[in-house]
Amino acid sequence: MEKYIYHNKKLINKRKKWRLSIGDAAKALTLSTTQIKSLENNLDIGFASPKYKLILLKRYAKFLDIKLEDLIEEKPKSSKEKEDELALQDNNLTLHNKINYSVLAIILFGFIIYLFNSDLSKSNDQIPDLNEVSPDPETISIETQKEEYIEFADNLTESIGSAEKISDNEDEYKESDSQLNEESFVIADDVVAPTELDSSSEVVALNSVEDFVCEVGTTPLKSFSTRNPEKSSYYFYIISYDSQKICVVDSLGALKEYDFKKGAKLSHHGSPPFKIQLNPNISEVYFEGWKVNLQDNDYFIQLNPTLTP
Repeated sequence: MEKYIYHNKKLINKRKKWRLSIGDAAKALTLSTTQIKSLENNLDIGFASPKYKLILLKRYAKFLDIKLEDLIEEKPKSSKEKEDELALQDNNLTLHNKINYSVLAIILFGFIIYLFNSDLSKSNDQIPDLNEVSPDPETISIETQKEEYIEFADNLTESIGSAEKISDNEDEYKESDSQLNEESFVIADDVVAPTELDSSSEVVALNSVEDFVCEVGTTPLKSFSTRNPEKSSYYFYIISYDSQKICVVDSLGALKEYDFKKGAKLSHHGSPPFKIQLNPNISEVYFEGWKVNLQDNDYFIQLNPTLTP
């Protein structure tokens, strides 16, 4: 059924204006005279289908130089066609709404299942395992100690029996000219009396020299002390410029012997004062931040703390 109407009179008028016969128009368009007559009189004779008729109509209008919008108009819809079209639109709208509601219901259902599974997983995680054994609270301890107490305890423990480590760090002491002031140490006028060592004192020794005998506990000592201490009195620092054996006794009676190699360095910790047997000609000793002014014959010395520890 045709959904358009056209002004067939315009075709006739334009052909006659150009003084063309029906035969001339049919020959120019390779159509039959019957088809030309049907187009000019709006008949369906000579056309296989309405669509084919529309195609030939457009060719004829182009041949006569007639604009299609001036020739062809859309056929007005009847009331029945309008009702059918509205009914079709309503059906499409209803179907579309049903599809939307179905999709929304599926999404909502899936979301509910997801929430249910999530809550179930959380519930399972919160259920304690009866086979698990909770840690014994008595095995957990928290120690709070002040930094000063820890440092003091470490120094005191090392002075009683722990082996000393030889240090390669010479920055523990200031070795500038102002710090190597020989007058910073005071040599006591009297000689410190020898101290008898407990025979049970343990000797922490490395490879001992066969002809070395530690006599620091039975030999008079030369005493040294600083006027302006800058470091702790719980340790001293020694550098050995050649191989030697030394021994040290602190105020607690702890005896330690060391076998130095050439260039070895050592930080000895303990409880002052320190009684030391060494070779002063190849030794360099620092105490409380200052260099000890050793003389050639100072084989037995005692380092006294300036402040009471």
